[in-house]
Amino acid sequence: DEFDKTTFVNYYRTVNEFKKPFESVDSSSPVRKAGLTIVSIETKVVTCPYRDKWLMNGGNPNAHALWFIPATRTWSNSTFTSGLSDSRSPEEKANIVDEFFKRYENLVAKRPEDHGMDYVHAYMVIAKN
Repeated sequence: DEFDKTTFVNYYRTVNEFKKPFESVDSSSPVRKAGLTIVSIETKVVTCPYRDKWLMNGGNPNAHALWFIPATRTWSNSTFTSGLSDSRSPEEKANIVDEFFKRYENLVAKRPEDHGMDYVHAYMVIAKN
């Protein structure tokens, strides 16, 4: 039950989905009414700056892990906490999530090069007519 409740509600758009509002032939479209057209769109991978720094400079793996973990925890902590059963106290939930991140920190420290958060960004150039 807790495993199933721990779900990241993310949706990543395709290039076609980004372009769709600009391709509408409907003159009542808010995009058309605003006079917006898409000039170009491209996607690029933005590599993880934490892993990049590690690969470039190395260093103390424990210090690196300690620095890296908060970057992942900021956006994921609430998902892990809310996935835990309501029969657990807030303190128990916090302890479980703390332990989870401590274990992850230990894994990162063992092989920092294997952990990072690359992102794919869509870069759009939009013109207003």
